[in-house]
Amino acid sequence: MSTLQGVLSVASRVVFEDGRPVKAGYRRYRIREAAGGDDYDCLREVLRRRLARADQDPLPDLLVVDGGKGQLGVVTAALHDAGLEVPAIGLAKERDEGAPSPRVRRSGGLKAERVFVPRRKDPVLLSASSRGLLLLQRVRDESHRFAIEFQRALRNRVSLTSVLQEIPGIGPAKRRALLKHLGSLRAVREASLEALAAVPGLSARDAQTVRRFFDAAGPPEAEARSPGGAA
Repeated sequence: MSTLQGVLSVASRVVFEDGRPVKAGYRRYRIREAAGGDDYDCLREVLRRRLARADQDPLPDLLVVDGGKGQLGVVTAALHDAGLEVPAIGLAKERDEGAPSPRVRRSGGLKAERVFVPRRKDPVLLSASSRGLLLLQRVRDESHRFAIEFQRALRNRVSLTSVLQEIPGIGPAKRRALLKHLGSLRAVREASLEALAAVPGLSARDAQTVRRFFDAAGPPEAEARSPGGAA
């Protein structure tokens, strides 16, 4: 999962066979229904969509989720609800207050990793030199890269002509209200939280969603490249 302050939320799926990435199996997902800031809800949505296609898109021998007990619990519940059985594990970095686990050198630093399996209280602790752990990390890192790449592409695609359609929870009626009350798309983008909250038909939560979206998305691409703009 990847999100920009709760907006432009996306998810990614990567596939590895015999330790190698299989790009044909990669998939990107836009979060359509779940709240962008709720990782569990986003994960449930993506899993429902993924598992519903199990007949056309066979499930893997092992399903790896980026996260710990909570994320793994979402996976096992989704599999149960779909009537499917697939071995699943979670890979998560150790919390500061957690028990000691192997330290693996990644990107110039030392980071702890824990492998969670269903119906087991404590995580599996793999050796720091374990090829299995390094492979799991590679899969996780590739998934991160793929999701972030997709999110950046979406951010660059956002323009003054389409931006309102990208805001989660802001449907046609609210988009019309924003434009009618504020006068233009540029005015909507530049409006303060108070001005947005004053738009008829928008709740305080809607106003926060709109303001947070524009804060995260930044200026339109053409404006960001204009002379004198910050690099």
